[in-house]
Formats: sequence, C-alpha cells, structure tokens
Amino acid sequence: MLNLIQDLWLFRNNPQYGLEASWRRIRSASKLAAGAEMRSIDDFRIQIRWRLGEAWAFKSGGSSSSKINRSDTFSSREFDILTRSFTQEIQLGITQDLRLSVSPDYSRKDGDTGVSATIVKIPLQGTWSSAGRANVNAALELANVNLKGGEGSTGLALFELTDGRGKGSSLLWRLSGWLQLNRVLRATASYSGRSPQDAPQIHTVRMQLSATF
Repeated sequence: MLNLIQDLWLFRNNPQYGLEASWRRIRSASKLAAGAEMRSIDDFRIQIRWRLGEAWAFKSGGSSSSKINRSDTFSSREFDILTRSFTQEIQLGITQDLRLSVSPDYSRKDGDTGVSATIVKIPLQGTWSSAGRANVNAALELANVNLKGGEGSTGLALFELTDGRGKGSSLLWRLSGWLQLNRVLRATASYSGRSPQDAPQIHTVRMQLSATF
C-alpha cells in the first residue's frame, strides 16, 4: 500500500485568516474472497478562512479528486470517477455557548462511461455547550442528486457517484449530546434519521451511561 500526504498551511496560528492546502495519493491492492481489487486515489484540496469580529466566521474551499477501482471478478465494483466540489461555510456565534453554521456544498462527478452526477447539499448545524456540564449537537441536511446517463450504473459505482445517497432528494438529521450527572457518571444519547426519496426512512437511537473512577 502507498499513502503519500503533503500539507501546506499559511498563517496557521492567525485567528483572523489563513489558508490550508493538502494533496494525497493512495495506491492499494486487496485480495478478497471474490478476487483481487486495486484502488487508486488522487486528491487535492484547498481552503481559506477568515473572521469578521467575534461572531462571524467564514470558510471557502474547493477540491478535485480522482478515484479508480478495478476488480478481477465483478464489473459492478469497478469505477473511474473524477470529482470537483466547492464548499462555503458560514458560522455564527450567537452567544458564548450557542453556535450555528450552514455549509452549502456543490459537487460534480464524472465517470469514464459517460455517466455524471450533480450533488447539492445544504447542511445546517447547531451546537450548545455548558463547559464541563452538558453538550448538545443538532444537524439537518437536505441533499439532491441528479444522475445523468446512469441507468446502467449499479453496485459500488452507483454508491460512489451518489455519495451513498441514491438518486433524487434525501433528508438527514441527527441529534446528540451528553450530560455530566455527577463527578463519576456521564449520560450520552444520540438519535439520527435518514429519509431517501425511494426507500423507507431509517431511524437509529443510541444511549450510554459511563462511569469514570
């Protein structure tokens, strides 16, 4: 396996503005029960950030990546996809304990068989925290996947093209948090849901009580 990473930061310790860029190359081969697979990933990302006063913060970024997967046995596990995306994040600190953000994301994916996908995601997030006592995170994301020329796309290729969402519109939501009951006990709970366009809704609930001595 080959995994090369190169990162570049400008004004990394400046709280008002900065730039981050990264490049990654992965080459891997796997021997599975169904045959051998080879994967190739080349990824480049760049992001700039800046703040306006104490309340507002902004991030803008773009990426370009190439993913190739080859299988000795199943054509449904083969793909060659070029992805270009742009993301803008806006954060607002309403109070010291409450912060909101919206991060619209646009992606275009092109496959080597003429299939393409346009993905638009609009995630909303909110965080409330009370130092050392409690924390609550909420997220809501609306996504739309427009697939062109992909009538024959199936399996892993379709999963990669649609970011695992399938065609059409989908809605994701999540609520999680923890509460420090006393010096020893902490309660943690999370609830998440997903509503695809052409599939039943999925709901997941997790609860945990932990003790630290």
